[in-house]
Amino acid sequence: MKKLKIREKIFLKFLNFYWLRPEKALLHTLRAEKYIETLKYFKGKTLDVSCGDGIFSFFCLGGELSIKDDQYKSLKKNNINLTDDIYDYFDNNKYEIKIKKNTKKKFSLGSDYKINLINKSRKLNLYKNFLLHDNNKKLPKSIGKYDFIYANSTYWVKNFEQHISDLIDKTNKKGKLILSLKGNELNKKKFLDIIKSKFGNNTYKILDRGRRESWKGLKDYKYYIKFLRSFKQCKIVKVNPIFDREFLNIWDIGLRPLLKPLLILANSANYKDLYSSKKLFVETIFKIFKNYLIKYQPKKNSAIEWLIVLEKK
Repeated sequence: MKKLKIREKIFLKFLNFYWLRPEKALLHTLRAEKYIETLKYFKGKTLDVSCGDGIFSFFCLGGELSIKDDQYKSLKKNNINLTDDIYDYFDNNKYEIKIKKNTKKKFSLGSDYKINLINKSRKLNLYKNFLLHDNNKKLPKSIGKYDFIYANSTYWVKNFEQHISDLIDKTNKKGKLILSLKGNELNKKKFLDIIKSKFGNNTYKILDRGRRESWKGLKDYKYYIKFLRSFKQCKIVKVNPIFDREFLNIWDIGLRPLLKPLLILANSANYKDLYSSKKLFVETIFKIFKNYLIKYQPKKNSAIEWLIVLEKK
């Protein structure tokens, strides 16, 4: 294979790990590209808010895993309801990660409200400490303040304004707060609403899986900017669109509804067949999306998600 472009390299990393959810790999690639640009600010005390299983930050900071590692080694597979989070499951004996390359930098602290996700992130040797925390509550004062904070899931928090104010408070003077913000365009009458009208409510539930009800902090772009500018102790350094409406329908459904049967097939295969199938699957998906991904540039006037860099004065 000829030398890959940066975006292709990132896509392959995520695609190998999320191979049964290629749309997730696509979105993470676009998000990672913008986030990596902010790592020039990564210094001093660092905090990863809603770190999850740590994979996103691990890859962005240069970490590499074995091609045989993926997200599906330790998942809840049986008796799954539509709104179940199958990723909120951890079996220490099954979730084995082989690190090919460690990150040169590590986060001082990673926080998440699910202990199983924290347990997964422990495998990466990326975080010096962890905090089990619900972002609907303020971060404890005892954790101190930070020079670099990355927060990627503010749209899940019901009291969005309190959460942002708390993050700004936890940022040191001259420190950077990096926010990944989704817009409420995701909740407007778009593709899934058309599906609902044509195919019925049950189809809608299968495709949505309760996600929209959990996005409690979504606002529109103008509100985000106006609200962030209201903090006189901060200034907006940069605003980068990540993806727009064109990309939304690819990510919004993808293979999500078929994940359970695909998991059953993957877990019933012997090791040799599973690895061969995964390799072929990844190569095929990569070829399908390669040209689109290389050329894709989000349109600012129809962006759905943005990366915003704030600096504490």
